[in-house]
Amino acid sequence: MTEQAPEASSEAATDPVAFAHFYAGYVAWAGRVSDAGGRLCHYFEDTYKRDFGCPVKPVEGGE
Repeated sequence: MTEQAPEASSEAATDPVAFAHFYAGYVAWAGRVSDAGGRLCHYFEDTYKRDFGCPVKPVEGGE
């Protein structure tokens, strides 16, 4: 499953509030993409028993 990045409306170019909404959505999207990449990296480390230099694994059951 893929998720497209949010697209800025033409209004976001001139309206600071519209830009803030776009930017907040973009940052949230980028965080989800980064988290997914980390999960894939850990999966490959666990599966192939190699160190790929993944980000720190989150604590089980934590935020």
